[in-house]
Amino acid sequence: MGHLILRNALLLSILMTLLPATLADTGRVEKVTVYPDRAIVLRAIEVPVTPGAHRLLVSGLPARLDRDSLRLTAEGVDGLQIGAIEFRSVRGSERVHPEARSLEARIRDERARQQRAADRVEAAVLQYAFLRSMAEQPGKEGTRAEAWPQALRSLGTSAREVLESQREAERERDEIGVVISTLERQLADLGSAQRDHTELVVDYQSRQAGSVELKVEYSVGAVRWQPIYEWRLDTEGSRLAILQRAAVQQDTGEDWSDTELHFALGRPQQGGRLPGLSPWYVGVAEAKFDMAMERAVPAPQMQRADDAGSVPAELAGTAFATSYRISGRASLPGDNSRYLFELARHDLDANISARTVPKRSQAAWLFASARYDGAAPLPPGQVSLFQDGAMVGRTTFSGLAPGADLEASFGVDDRIEVSYILQHDRRGSEGLLRRQQRQERAFLIEVHNRHTRPMPILVIDQIPNSRDERIRIELTGDSDAPTLRNLNDQPGILGWQHDYAPDQQRRIRFGYQATHPAEIEELSGW
Repeated sequence: MGHLILRNALLLSILMTLLPATLADTGRVEKVTVYPDRAIVLRAIEVPVTPGAHRLLVSGLPARLDRDSLRLTAEGVDGLQIGAIEFRSVRGSERVHPEARSLEARIRDERARQQRAADRVEAAVLQYAFLRSMAEQPGKEGTRAEAWPQALRSLGTSAREVLESQREAERERDEIGVVISTLERQLADLGSAQRDHTELVVDYQSRQAGSVELKVEYSVGAVRWQPIYEWRLDTEGSRLAILQRAAVQQDTGEDWSDTELHFALGRPQQGGRLPGLSPWYVGVAEAKFDMAMERAVPAPQMQRADDAGSVPAELAGTAFATSYRISGRASLPGDNSRYLFELARHDLDANISARTVPKRSQAAWLFASARYDGAAPLPPGQVSLFQDGAMVGRTTFSGLAPGADLEASFGVDDRIEVSYILQHDRRGSEGLLRRQQRQERAFLIEVHNRHTRPMPILVIDQIPNSRDERIRIELTGDSDAPTLRNLNDQPGILGWQHDYAPDQQRRIRFGYQATHPAEIEELSGW
């Protein structure tokens, strides 16, 4: 009995493969969800079905679809069953990019023009060879001597005309060659991808006739999107506007026209595997004498911006899976061109302040900070910075969670003057019984707020850190006490945070000294 069932199933399978496949319409792309490295496409196809066992051919699917991700569902006819699915790869001869197709046509036309110019060159060469042969036989029988001058003039005129025609044809041929080379480089920049596609042959059985809506869902690569931002600071209103866009490119070979478009914040490329840890062992290290010179702890670098009209999307999903749905219907051609879609806009109350690191630069940077109150995280991306409508630079954004504080530099503030003056740098000794060496430096920092508004200003500097217990480092007694120590958890980084009234000038006295036994002759990194 079991052998009979197996034989019948095998026979049915063979018969199904012999059935002609009915070509279905390619349908419409109903929904696309774009991830940073792929997209999930949902295509709907209206298919008429008849009773019995049949095969259906679905053509025009992208060549790069992930075959393991394919899902088929059918609605509209009760009892319809989908059987085996066969994938077929179909090579195409047409380029994906419409501009590439246009360039190919232009190159063909230019090559035809070039060939016509080359033909004129060859014709002129033959004409000139004929004239030369006539010139080499001036005494040919039948030509009277008195007719030679007229013949020579006629021969010279013809030769000049032929040579001029040859030079003109050669110039045109070479100019067309330059045009063809330029077009070929443009074509190479657009890529050589052809419009290959995938076909599906779907076996199905139906007990009745009717119309079925076939839903084909699949994952496809050659798609990428990344967030880009504009941060616009209004200093008069103390407001920070965050404009979030999606820059997307897709080279799948299929066009997504008039579809529901989503941009997902998930990262499927990271997979579902949690990074693991290996055992960590600590032992006793052998003592070594290090001859390397110690270096001073560097000052922190100021954060700065390096030079380098649509409807916002609707936020959808859950707290664990968030996406932006573009308003209305959208189209995204599969030509690898870059398209921008607006995702969200946030208007935040901003705290405006300034910071300066006079040891590195006698200038102040304008800073803005705000509490981000959006419902979805802001993923990492490139940021263009604007202050009161003027672009001040670009920076890289590492991302932010809802409820966290956002902070950014908006360039140098020319209305704040900073000076950094070394008052003395000296060394000496002290003590009678136990001699100690002392080295001391003192600075005067002057900050002048030229704004007509109050400004919180943070002055940042540092003192060195000792790696030898015999070396003691401390602020000098006449230094103004810093309001912040170990700024950003960095040892030795100090800050003086004050509110400056309009046109207020403040002086900060800052000095540090190092004392050590006399047997230590020099300090490294001082």
